Amino acid sequence: DLDRLRRSPTRQSAPSLVDALNRLVEVRSLGVNTLDVSKVPPSRLKLLARTAASARAQAITRMPPERRVATLLAFVHVLEATATDDAIDLLDLLIGDLLTTSKRIGEKERLRTIKDLDAAALRLKQACAVLLDPSCDDHRVRTEVFTRISKEKLAMAMAQVEALTRPPDDDYYDVMMRRWKHVRIFLPRLLHTINFEGTEAGQPILEALRFLHTVEGRRKFDASAVPLACVSKGWLRLVVNAKGEVDRHAYTVCVLEGLRHALRRGDLFVSPSQRWSDPRATLLQGDARASAR
Repeated sequence: DLDRLRRSPTRQSAPSLVDALNRLVEVRSLGVNTLDVSKVPPSRLKLLARTAASARAQAITRMPPERRVATLLAFVHVLEATATDDAIDLLDLLIGDLLTTSKRIGEKERLRTIKDLDAAALRLKQACAVLLDPSCDDHRVRTEVFTRISKEKLAMAMAQVEALTRPPDDDYYDVMMRRWKHVRIFLPRLLHTINFEGTEAGQPILEALRFLHTVEGRRKFDASAVPLACVSKGWLRLVVNAKGEVDRHAYTVCVLEGLRHALRRGDLFVSPSQRWSDPRATLLQGDARASAR
């Protein structure tokens, strides 16, 4: 069990993230972090934990009983932060891969449609040329346009432009939504295992995460109860339709993207943790801050 618990994830995949979260749950279930170790110097705890992390199981078994217990307790005490960091590291990599892969696929698909877009743009150019021609009287514009290009072809060109162009704030969000099944592999375990905290700037994402946790396992939910403060304009077109209905897939992927950004900015954090902890904890406070000036 010692070898298994101290083994960090080695694969970047959704099932690996589930395994990492299960490892964290198992470490918590040992209940070591409920013990008061405030009288033990932190440096001593870390030294004992490093010993347990690197020593062979047989070597730990041969230790005197008191030293063996102290070494294992220190290891498990530190292991919760390590296991938390491993899980968040993997989550960061998976969401990052989701974003970059979706963008790459979207750009490839866009390149395949560029000829159709060019053809449609050239047809619209013909119509615009008539509109901008000062020698063409206003009452003759429509007649002149339809002389150069038929009404049907003009309508088709407009439809192609509408279908193939993307708004400036659209970062291939629709392509991201195709990875929904990939997200569902780890999402339930993530929502039930990690307790995110945040600064004031991170509250919109926290509120969205709490909502997703509440509706996890339910097929229907009240659209009016969905917190939308974290939804950008680019995502809003996909999250909320014309009827005011909320697309659960789009909303979830939107929240995960925001979660990654917030973690990297330090607006969200977890505890205990070494790499993803509250950045404000390292700031000097009170007398220490005044003496450092």
